[in-house]
Amino acid sequence: MHDAAAVNGRWELNGIFKNSLKFAYLINKGRLKTGIVDFQTTFAAFSSRWIWFCNQYRQLEPSVLRTVESVISMQQFEVLLKLPYILNNQIYIMSTETKNYITPVGWQALKDELYQLVNKERPEIVQIVNWAASNGDRSENGDYLYGKRRMREIDRRIRFLTKRLEAAVVVDPELREATDQVFFGATVGLLRGDGREQTVKIVGVDEIDTAQNKISWISPLARCLIKAREGDEVILNTPEGREEIEILSVEYIRID
Repeated sequence: MHDAAAVNGRWELNGIFKNSLKFAYLINKGRLKTGIVDFQTTFAAFSSRWIWFCNQYRQLEPSVLRTVESVISMQQFEVLLKLPYILNNQIYIMSTETKNYITPVGWQALKDELYQLVNKERPEIVQIVNWAASNGDRSENGDYLYGKRRMREIDRRIRFLTKRLEAAVVVDPELREATDQVFFGATVGLLRGDGREQTVKIVGVDEIDTAQNKISWISPLARCLIKAREGDEVILNTPEGREEIEILSVEYIRID
């Protein structure tokens, strides 16, 4: 499946996004049965496109997530995060009670961004909008129209960040007792199925950074690793097939 592609380091979300929103709408309106047997049948009928989207959506770069958020409402965004997805042939549903685990560095980054938006960017945009509004016809006033659009984007991001911080559970990996078992905050050395060695850091949903090998704790790879131990082999089911991964090392150190 290649419904999205990495282009210049950014994800291009093609037609699957439109279909995914339609599916989310049907679920939200109760037009599809959610019993596990009926739901599996419906899921298969809808095709693996939605399954793939849910798994990939949780791995998008933060900058791209902000782009996605800017074209849908917060209600739609929350529906997308809560809908089921597939891992190792099992259906998972992110409960509304799911905690937002995050490292201290990630938590501070969210706070800093929120402060920047509330205390700097938004006041500046308000000034631009007020100035532009005083210049006559608003329908053809580029500064006014841009300012209003940018203000809506900022307000949407502020609401999102506020909710994420309210749900945040800060976990400092440096405070965890020494163990060879994988949990949130672990830095894990891996031997991939193709013989390549890789180090991944298991972090919060808001901290994903593929360039630094930071993966979300709810990503398919992290779910395979969590609770396994150093020396264990785990199986990751991918669209290309099964991959055997050996855990070489487990550390709990500062994640920047």
